[in-house]
Amino acid sequence: MKLSMWILADWLEKYQPAVKIERGEPILRSARILSGDINIEKQNVYLAGANEFITNENDKVICVSGHDMILLNTTDMDLALNDIFDAFDFYNSWADGLYESILDGCDLQYMIDESSSVFQEPLVIYDANHMAIALSSKYRVGDIDHEWDTLLKTGSNSMDKLQQMKYHLHRSKFSHQVEVLNLPYFDKRFLQRMLYTHGNVAGRIIMLEYFSKIRHADFQLLEIFGDLVELWMTHNTDTKVMREETAVFKDLINEQPISENELDHKLYTAGWNHEHDKILAKVLIPPEYKDITYPLLSRLENVLEDCYVFLQKGTIYILVNLFYLPEIKMMDILSYELKQSAACCGISFKFHDILQLAVCAEQCDIALQYSKKKKGQVYYCKEYALEYICGILQSKATKASVHPALSILRNHDQKRKGDLYHTLYTYLINNCSLANTARQLSLHRNSLMHRMDRIRELTGIDLKDAGTREYLYLSFKIMTVK
Repeated sequence: MKLSMWILADWLEKYQPAVKIERGEPILRSARILSGDINIEKQNVYLAGANEFITNENDKVICVSGHDMILLNTTDMDLALNDIFDAFDFYNSWADGLYESILDGCDLQYMIDESSSVFQEPLVIYDANHMAIALSSKYRVGDIDHEWDTLLKTGSNSMDKLQQMKYHLHRSKFSHQVEVLNLPYFDKRFLQRMLYTHGNVAGRIIMLEYFSKIRHADFQLLEIFGDLVELWMTHNTDTKVMREETAVFKDLINEQPISENELDHKLYTAGWNHEHDKILAKVLIPPEYKDITYPLLSRLENVLEDCYVFLQKGTIYILVNLFYLPEIKMMDILSYELKQSAACCGISFKFHDILQLAVCAEQCDIALQYSKKKKGQVYYCKEYALEYICGILQSKATKASVHPALSILRNHDQKRKGDLYHTLYTYLINNCSLANTARQLSLHRNSLMHRMDRIRELTGIDLKDAGTREYLYLSFKIMTVK
């Protein structure tokens, strides 16, 4: 691995280093004594007597990398150089050893235990459901604080802390660098490094600031450790450890078995009650615009708070809790964002039981299949469910399955240039209201009653019978689809 001047400054602590570091990038691979005939290479740190560069510093050694400088309180340049070589050996042995162990199939607990000499503070690796799946084993109950004890006993932070962290956990999804967090409901600060797989959050690593202050080097070392954990994830895709945060919802859509404890924990952490009204949305992007899928996914994640936005087989799904994001507001946000991307979406019926997600995904498909698919439009399954059912019936239907009254009325209208067929349909869709039907057909009530008498005379149907009305209505819908 490559070291930085910050990491070297910490390693050389015994020399009481004075530092002037502007960049401190992890670019260093070796160290050399500075001499007049040497070609300066940016991957090296160079040592020289400090008096060659700074007046009145005769008893010190300077370490230089670009504009970064460490001043060591010693005159023994060879000893300082050997200590720097030891730093390279130590950190390279750590990183290379973990890399080899990953290839050999180690687990995450092994990776944390092997890093105890690098990180002097407690480490925890969480999965996307905020369960602690590995943590520093050298710290036992009573060694840190009550929250650490809860982690050891339950594998998770206390539920009240998870509820308090709700906003932070959402915001952290968009953090792609190590950051220091000072949350008011925790006694200590900590460093956090988010973990990603295929661009989706899969978990996080935290390092507590318990025994000593967070150092610049800790940021860089935690970033390197995070890279190694993500490498571990790519070599362990067949395990359910460290899956992306929406994996449980993908399992539900695919009708895969899931752990109800895992699901309950995720929903509780998000503050989702089982009784909350929820809907599922599926975004349809035209094939010629498929390259906007990931930018749109990222955009929707940012603007749709308290929602789960995820990619399933190249398609964007949005799981919405209407308790937190009211339907009207959701419609406004979705319509605006979809118009910008030439996309539309289908919406399921409202539901409570998250285990019904596969059915809800089918409802989204129904809405998209039968809609006009105009960009920016949001289509509800409830508006197209009957058409879908009629489409299924129509694909199996024969003339014998349609109520014979329709054929009688059509033949009559063709011969007499009448409108009895349409009159009966309008009467049915107006719930058999004479007033509403007459108004829609622009007829006098008496004229409509005359038509209805003629319909009964020609067909012999009894419109007072509910079964007959339903059969006629369904027959009209089948014929409309056909």
